[in-house]
Amino acid sequence: MDCLAIAEVEMTASCGFPSPAMDYRVDELDVASYFVREPAATYIVTARGDSMIEAGILDGDKLFVDRSLEPRNGDIVLAFFDGSFTVKRLVLKNGRPELHPENSSGKYSVLRPDPESLSIEGVVVSCGRTFRR
Repeated sequence: MDCLAIAEVEMTASCGFPSPAMDYRVDELDVASYFVREPAATYIVTARGDSMIEAGILDGDKLFVDRSLEPRNGDIVLAFFDGSFTVKRLVLKNGRPELHPENSSGKYSVLRPDPESLSIEGVVVSCGRTFRR
């Protein structure tokens, strides 16, 4: 994987602050390694729908999924069951997996798949979004 290094500045910025000046430049940030810990085990999927908006995942976002991580209670995961993929928060109740949406609109229900038919394909470790291309 090629390295894409971009200047990282040591500052926080309120939404009203103009652009950061190079006087604040501290280091370079390798964007790929920031989002990806295990390149050989990580892939990117595109989020579709609005069931995870309260987790900060919007329609069209690029999700970085790491297959090398063991899914834990509370992780956002990419799951496969009933013939399709879904991204939800994994909640373990009495040792049984539940897949929780994060959208309080009431449009989405908690999914309670049979553990035998559920495959956790990976843990969502980060999310990428562009505002202008």
